[in-house]
Amino acid sequence: MEVYIPEGETYIKFDVSNIKNASINGITEYLGYDHCQVYSPISSSLYNIPVIVFEVFSKKVLFAFMDAHYSNQDVTQIINKYIKSVSLLDIYEDYFMFEDDLIEGINRGVFSVDFMSSVLGIIIDPNGSIICEDLRCEFTFKDGLLKRYAKREN
Repeated sequence: MEVYIPEGETYIKFDVSNIKNASINGITEYLGYDHCQVYSPISSSLYNIPVIVFEVFSKKVLFAFMDAHYSNQDVTQIINKYIKSVSLLDIYEDYFMFEDDLIEGINRGVFSVDFMSSVLGIIIDPNGSIICEDLRCEFTFKDGLLKRYAKREN
């Protein structure tokens, strides 16, 4: 298995030899994320992607594990096809640990307003609420941290 990271519009091999623990969690930490700030849907295996890791609440790829026989161009095509074929809501419905990880992250205070604003691409009041239609949920913030998450029906 090789690890690939995005570089511009393509994906390139990522040298993990300097990472003490080159697991999903080890690479996640190396890239500066808490494990609650990322997710890895199981549906990617249907597209010949053994593991793909996204920034939470987005389709921003952080890295992917791919079979070693693929070229960078092949990896780019495979990942882009997967991203285009699924909606954000579909991915989250496929990610069975989503709510557990979200609750753990809320309890540990890893979802700051700055992080969430960056991921969602909007300005968030440090003591307010937002509705995220794409994910059918509402987020409530207090003192600059995500404090509550609630699912919303259509």
